[in-house]
Amino acid sequence: REVSYCKMGDMKTDLAAEERRRAGLFGRYPPMVYILRTIHFALGSFFAVCLLLQRETGGSLAETLENLSGIIRARRDLGLKTKALTAEGRFAGALLSALPFLIIGALMLVNPDYIEVMFKHPTGQLLLWVAAGMLTVGILLIRKIARLEV
Repeated sequence: REVSYCKMGDMKTDLAAEERRRAGLFGRYPPMVYILRTIHFALGSFFAVCLLLQRETGGSLAETLENLSGIIRARRDLGLKTKALTAEGRFAGALLSALPFLIIGALMLVNPDYIEVMFKHPTGQLLLWVAAGMLTVGILLIRKIARLEV
């Protein structure tokens, strides 16, 4: 990827205004700490935090970045493992969510008079609403259990 540089006058209006504001605050170049904190808040980056800590405490930058790469790899691997382990729960949740609709559809095909009572009688309608509410709560609980955040 090629990086292009431009003069202050060539920039778009919003970017030029931001650069002039920063130039007014810090002179020609902003301090490294400001740049790293801006990166951290904009991206939520481990990299920026790592560089800030290394800058303030000293030590080997290569070792710090090596440790950071190990942490990032471990988090990625843990996320993939979690996704694989919760796949069965997510599939079971989808199957249990679809099952009531499949049963109603099958009953409508096999014996429409049997299931028609649920849609036409007030008590049947109330039972359908209660079942829909319970199904919604169940789906939400299954999704919460099956979705682990790393």
